[in-house]
Amino acid sequence: MQGSKAARDCRKLAPAHRIVRPIGATRQSSVKSVRERIALVIPAAILVVAVVGVPVMVLGQEGLPRHRRLLAQLDAHREENRRLAHEVAHLEAQLQAFGQDVRARERAVREELGFVRPDEIVVEVPSNSRAGN
Repeated sequence: MQGSKAARDCRKLAPAHRIVRPIGATRQSSVKSVRERIALVIPAAILVVAVVGVPVMVLGQEGLPRHRRLLAQLDAHREENRRLAHEVAHLEAQLQAFGQDVRARERAVREELGFVRPDEIVVEVPSNSRAGN
């Protein structure tokens, strides 16, 4: 009989509509709900950072404008390289001509260094600015 009396006393303490859980189960459910919230909040935060951050980085000073400047610099450097390659080819042709043609060497020495043959006479002509003085 005591068993039935104890059951009646428990019913008096806890209403029928309320479920009584052990103390450890409440703590586990609250930890589980916190984990569920974290599992939702972290991806949402990453999404917000991405949605705001990507346009800021792309349109900022280090983004698309810098990319365009670098492309323009690349085109300028490529054009400069083409010009220099043409100049190198021209100089290599001159060098080859100097090695084979005596007249080409003499012409270069006369033009660049101002050399003359021993039997030649050098005549210096004053420029127009000196003639007026």
